[in-house]
This record gives sequence, C-alpha cells and structure tokens, in this order.
Amino acid sequence: MLYKLPLLVFTFLFASPLMAQKYQTNNAKVVLDILVELKKVEPGNDKRPNKIRLGTRNDEGTSEFDAKTGQIQFSIPINAFKFEKKSFQKSFQASPILKAKQHPFVTFKGRIVNYKKRLLRRKNKTSVINIEGGLTIRGVTKPIKVTGNLSRLSKAQVAGKASFTIPDASLFASNGEEQKGLTEEIKISVDAKVEVTYEKKANK
Repeated sequence: MLYKLPLLVFTFLFASPLMAQKYQTNNAKVVLDILVELKKVEPGNDKRPNKIRLGTRNDEGTSEFDAKTGQIQFSIPINAFKFEKKSFQKSFQASPILKAKQHPFVTFKGRIVNYKKRLLRRKNKTSVINIEGGLTIRGVTKPIKVTGNLSRLSKAQVAGKASFTIPDASLFASNGEEQKGLTEEIKISVDAKVEVTYEKKANK
C-alpha cells in the first residue's frame, strides 16, 4: 500500500510550446521546513527547547517532465541546501542521518496517473491531478501518493502544484538499528516547496 505523504509543494512551468513532449530544468528551486523533536533530554539540559525548526533552500535541482506520458522525475543535491546560519549548514551536510557522502541526492520518479493531454487544452482551467511514484532518500525508496493541480497559463506555459509531506524520517531508515535510533531519540518531519521552470528538451 502506498504511503500517503501529504509534503513538497512544487510548481512546474513549461516555457515551451505544448506540442513538445519533454521538458527539463537544471535550476529547480526547493524550500524545506524541517522540524526536529528531541525525545530524550539529557540531565541538566531540560530547560533547552526540545523542538527545533529549520528552514533551508536549494536552487540546484534538476527535473524532467514528459508531456506525452505524464511522467515526472527530479534530483536534488543534498549539499546544495543553504541555511541562514552557517553552523546549521555544516551540521546538516555532515549529519550521519543523511549519509550525504554515500547518497548525495534525493530523487523522485513517478507519473501523473490521471494525466491526459486534454487537461492542458483550455487556458486557465485548473485540473486536479494524482501523482504516484517513488521517493528515494539515503538510498531508501518509498512509494508515495499525492494530489495536486495542473493548468495551462498560455501556449508556452503550464503551471502545476502538488503537496508532499514526510511526517517521520524513520520511514527512510535502512535497517532496524537506524529505525530504533530515529524512533527513540528524535523525530524529524519535513515539508518542502519546489518551484520549477521547465524548457523544451533539445532533440539529439
């Protein structure tokens, strides 16, 4: 059964004629809202907050959309996330939880299951879309299922939105020991917004 992860609100704009089939971008913009909850508080540190909220941005994602089949995929480099505080930046990139050296990208491969070309025929008509696929974090892939909106802004542009949420990062634990650590010591939840401008993929 697919995990229903209601996070990642992402907008894709296809800056090419709708007759084109494939669109791509090398500068997808991702904004994350990360909530870290400490379940175990060491003696003497009980006055410190047990919840930490972090915001970060990444403008170096790559993505591709196939307007013929409705397939979508993206790849986000872990080390390209930027924090306002450099101390958070270093901790994020070096975190053993992320395993950024072994798995430097977060990836998604999926499709709009109810996609039809007629969804894009009428200008400014918003259609509800259902997206299903696999989200890979730390080398662990989990099926996800989300809903969103798709509409044609002009002959050259199409806009879409979808929401993805990871309520608990322990879903992406690679073994029982990791799952136990993530479950007993901390809880990490993530919300993301992704904004993408696609351009027609050049034929080779």
